[in-house]
Amino acid sequence: MALPFAIPFAFAGAILGVLLASPDASARRVYFFDLAGSALGAFAVIGAISGLGVEHSVLAASAFMLASAAVLFPPRSKTSWIALAVGMAALALGTGHRDRIFAIKLPAAACRPARRSSM
Repeated sequence: MALPFAIPFAFAGAILGVLLASPDASARRVYFFDLAGSALGAFAVIGAISGLGVEHSVLAASAFMLASAAVLFPPRSKTSWIALAVGMAALALGTGHRDRIFAIKLPAAACRPARRSSM
């Protein structure tokens, strides 16, 4: 169930690795923006979850990242446009069906109260 949420982290790690391996990018600058973005995100998540809730915060963050990527790095090839359209469609489906997507179904055993052992 949590595997789909690991995919963005894997890509973020891969992008960071590519940037650090690039001879054109300064490692100090990459680390600075990585840490600054992490710090900003750590503070932003508190307000976002408090104000919007977890599910809406995930959707809002996804929409923000998709829009930012499209504006900062406009698609040039047909493949890039298709990837952008797929991302937008996935986000629209996620928003329209958020009650089904974010539903948590616990097994019956997890809902029973724990037994106390007598000593």
